[in-house]
This record gives sequence, structure tokens and C-alpha cells, in this order.
Amino acid sequence: ILWGAGHGVTTMTFFAAFLNFRTGIMTFANAGHNIPFLIPASPTDPRLGNIGPKVEGKMQKRMVPLQSKGTPLGMDAASTYTRQTMQLAPGDRLFLFTDGLIECKNRADTMWGKRRMQQTIEGLLTCPPDEMKTKTMQAALTFFDGQPQDDDITVVVAEIAPTWQLVQA
Repeated sequence: ILWGAGHGVTTMTFFAAFLNFRTGIMTFANAGHNIPFLIPASPTDPRLGNIGPKVEGKMQKRMVPLQSKGTPLGMDAASTYTRQTMQLAPGDRLFLFTDGLIECKNRADTMWGKRRMQQTIEGLLTCPPDEMKTKTMQAALTFFDGQPQDDDITVVVAEIAPTWQLVQA
């Protein structure tokens, strides 16, 4: 529809995810949007892979990028999107954001960036989801130092209830 409307002029990024609440399997695809993160409830979760626990005193990496390839919607009539799956568990969190969060700039014309965002999130892992979202936004707005922003800024932190249980087949 977007290709037909603008032939590559009108485009948008998009991330879509569907969660089967019985099995805990999330199926997702990305159309050029910023890569969201899964934050497992446990720091030793095997889904962290080689990101793993704290190594040699460095900050522990606790986020799994939800990578899936695809071009923005409307960019190409023949676009295809790679569907991925991820098993979710009780207490897992999803951190989703728009590019305005990392691309907006401060008075020195410096973007907040993905690294600052990730460092902020890693410092908020023990906070409830609403507080994680609020404090992430506060950190970004403090960095922007009152500068007018060129883009929208949206942050969503969703948590799978720690009491949620999978339905066994």
C-alpha cells in the first residue's frame, strides 16, 4: 500500500511482534525500525549467549537484540521480511523505542546515541518497567538540555508477569 502511494517517497519503519501466551513464543519481524531489546529476568539466562555475565570487571550485558531483517515499508515493492522467534519467560522485559530517542541532539549537536541508551537501561535493570521507561526518558531529556527535538520520542517497556506460567502441551 505504501509503495503504491509513494513509490519509495513515502516510507516508514515498523516492528511487529505477536506473542502466543500459551507457549510463550514471540514471533517478530522488522521493517527497518530500531532493533528492540529483550531483557531476560535472569543475568545468567542462556539467551544472552556470549553477551553473558560480568567479565573482567566490565559492565554486564543484559540485553538481547531482537534482530530481524527488512527494509522500511514503502521503500520497495518487492520487500520481504524475515520472521524470527524468541521464547519468552516470566519476568522478561521488552524495550522498544523510536529513533528520536537515540538520534535527537543536545546543544553541542551530539546525539544521545545507542550506547548511552544501553548504558542507561543497564543501570535500571532492577527498576519496575514504568520506572525504567521514565528514568530512560529523563536521562535522554537531561542530555538534550532543552534543545528542540526534530523527531518524536517513544519508549515502551513491557514485562511478562513474573507469575505467568506456560501452558504445557
